[in-house]
Amino acid sequence: MKTKVVAFRVTQEEYDALALRVQWCKQSESQQHIRSISDLVKDLVRGELDGMLYGLAKERKRLEAKAKRDAKKAAVNGVQ
Repeated sequence: MKTKVVAFRVTQEEYDALALRVQWCKQSESQQHIRSISDLVKDLVRGELDGMLYGLAKERKRLEAKAKRDAKKAAVNGVQ
């Protein structure tokens, strides 16, 4: 799967807060998987992103089913 880069700007204060949270996570037993600000941001948006991916898959499936129904109707109408 191809990956894309998503970048956004933060203030120095926001960056410091993110860095502080990363340091806390490195010391925490349950948050050891967060080793960088990038890991932290991914962890923060993962739940929302998973929901969007689920919605996208559902929409694609709906559109594919509609296209299949439309093709079937066109085939039936073309035969008559």
